[in-house]
Amino acid sequence: FVEAVVQRLGKVDVLVNNAYGGGAPSIDTASAEDFNQAYHTGVTAYFLLAREVVRHLRSRGAPGSIINIASMYGVVASYPEAYTGFDINSPPNYHGLKGGLIHLTRHLAVYWAQDGVRVNAISPGPFPSPKVREGEPRPNQAWVSDIKDWFERREQRLRAEERLTETPIKPQRVYAELRKVMPRDAIVALDAGLAPNFGQDRLNFYQPRSLLVPLDLGGLGFSFPASIGAKFAAPDRPVINFNGDGGFLFNAQEFETAVRYGLKLVSVVMNNNCWGSEKAYQRYAFNERYVGADTVNPRYDKYAELFGGTGFYVDRPEDIGNALVEALNCDGPSIIEIPTDPDEMPRPARLAEVQAPQGG
Repeated sequence: FVEAVVQRLGKVDVLVNNAYGGGAPSIDTASAEDFNQAYHTGVTAYFLLAREVVRHLRSRGAPGSIINIASMYGVVASYPEAYTGFDINSPPNYHGLKGGLIHLTRHLAVYWAQDGVRVNAISPGPFPSPKVREGEPRPNQAWVSDIKDWFERREQRLRAEERLTETPIKPQRVYAELRKVMPRDAIVALDAGLAPNFGQDRLNFYQPRSLLVPLDLGGLGFSFPASIGAKFAAPDRPVINFNGDGGFLFNAQEFETAVRYGLKLVSVVMNNNCWGSEKAYQRYAFNERYVGADTVNPRYDKYAELFGGTGFYVDRPEDIGNALVEALNCDGPSIIEIPTDPDEMPRPARLAEVQAPQGG
């Protein structure tokens, strides 16, 4: 393990192994006093040694590295008076405290970075006592089985949606084509409404902080301004927002903002020429008595061009992926308009909440 550490990190001035040999108290039998004394000594020694190394590196005027291998309890030793009577064999306590020394090392890394000194803490993994192992939680096999089943059924459904051929294009097929070319580090903003909600489980995410949604607030017009903020916050990551035609018009004027700042972000507008979610309620709850559900829209690709951005109009599934790749390579903001099937309206999950009570 140590050889692998040195090979990975390169030149190392000091390698500190924060583990104990035969002189250490037994984890199974040690009293709190024994534990505090031994680990307080170890952490103090690590800190003092690291400080002397930094003085040496300063005196020679050259950068260097201090590597600490921490595999056990960590910074608890720095505060022995706070842990008298502490149950060191409790799994939550064990794993919580194990990272303490790494946390301490991070502080040292920040403090000594000004001197050109790298300070790293590496944990080769937990080595808990038998008592800790006995108390470890075990996977719930029924849950594991359910999750595996859900995953397999989702994969089958997504593969089937790749074969949809209807025109206008089904929203499900739109996401199937986009999945093939979506960058793994993309930040995605989904608007409220029918078309964006199809994307909730039809896109894959590989990094934290990659999905922006208005949750259950139903905030139409959320995704486009949210993606503008995301691009400012993470300029090196691709940013894509998904909208229906109605929701996009809530904040479409902010396209001028994106053009003015030269933001390279992509807006996908799935245009079904209606308020899809509202129309779905009217279909299923009110026997298709539609009131104010249909809309008249501009060409959104032309809208982008009028502001000085780039527009794409895609009405064939096989062209969707290429359009996204081109849009991601534009020098500024772009809009991809995709006409989608206005009759694709799933039954609303909260249908009963808008229906009159049955019976007396």
